[in-house]
Amino acid sequence: MSDEQLFTHIFENAPLIMMVVDENQQIHRANRAALTFLGRSLEETLGLRGGTAFGCLNSLDDERGCGFGPDCDKCKVRSSMKEAFKTGTDHHRVEAIIPVAKDDRQGVLNLLVSTSIINLEGKRFVLLSLENVTDIRRAEITLMDFNDYLKLLNSILRHDIRNSLTIMLGSLEMTDRKLRKINDESVPKILGKAYDAIRHSNRLIDEVRILEEAIPAGFDLKTVDLREIIDSITGKYQVRIDVKGDGFALADEAVGSAFDNIISNAVTHGKTDRIDIDIESCSGISVVRIADFGIGIPAETRSRIFEKGFTSAGKSHTGLGLYIAKSIINRYGGVVRVEDNKPKGVVFVIELKTPKKTKA
Repeated sequence: MSDEQLFTHIFENAPLIMMVVDENQQIHRANRAALTFLGRSLEETLGLRGGTAFGCLNSLDDERGCGFGPDCDKCKVRSSMKEAFKTGTDHHRVEAIIPVAKDDRQGVLNLLVSTSIINLEGKRFVLLSLENVTDIRRAEITLMDFNDYLKLLNSILRHDIRNSLTIMLGSLEMTDRKLRKINDESVPKILGKAYDAIRHSNRLIDEVRILEEAIPAGFDLKTVDLREIIDSITGKYQVRIDVKGDGFALADEAVGSAFDNIISNAVTHGKTDRIDIDIESCSGISVVRIADFGIGIPAETRSRIFEKGFTSAGKSHTGLGLYIAKSIINRYGGVVRVEDNKPKGVVFVIELKTPKKTKA
């Protein structure tokens, strides 16, 4: 068996994604693992540049395709191959993050890139080996988030709910005794404490559910209709809510909980009787502006409103609503901030990435 036959045998049967790439960064050979990963036949793959083969979103930013977009120079796959051709330097397991689109969904690939110069048929090529560690990276992030959320959930269950139930029990026991006396004016006050504690417990239960929904948010992104999601939320509120505009974003079902918490905050804490919501998209970003006309947020507390557990509304409130909203939006690579509204109130501004258009 010749050296080239041995190479071909190892190349074709290797479990790694392996490709032979020329100096134009076009694919000259691809093994079985690569074709399975790409979801393409060999005939469809040969001659393509890597970004085109992978469905890299950055290759869509220039009509010439892979290697010409404004972000292509940052690509670790491309730069590793260029350096290998230029200096002959091997690379071993360089981590690369590639934004990709597949089956109308967009996300990222986490790859470990290895390169080596080889000679085949009298020509120089780069042997490109890739390890797909996307699931491993997702699991690592999820595990860290699970730990944080479990600590928070345990704190809620051990402290807040137990305290609420203790207040409920004590208030009801006192009520039971007081009710034996006719026309006791303290009964409504005692009952009020019980009702407040029950409402607080209900809020905690709802927010624990939202936390559970938020844990996987940000991994399996898809195109969501922001107007449709917001319209499905606003009907349950007993204040006037006007929604204008349309837009789409890369998100998932949990984004509705983020909007819901911000609207709820405006009604419950902002004491607003009206909310204006504007949706618009521009330059790859969808912006949702949720404006209320309530009492506003004091300057001295505004920097803390997204902190976990922060509240200025008393012990009956959890201080989790805006923290959860910000956590969800951040998981999509988005941002949320608060601004003054005129003549009064505040505006929550949410910016989310829009889907890039993919070629048919």
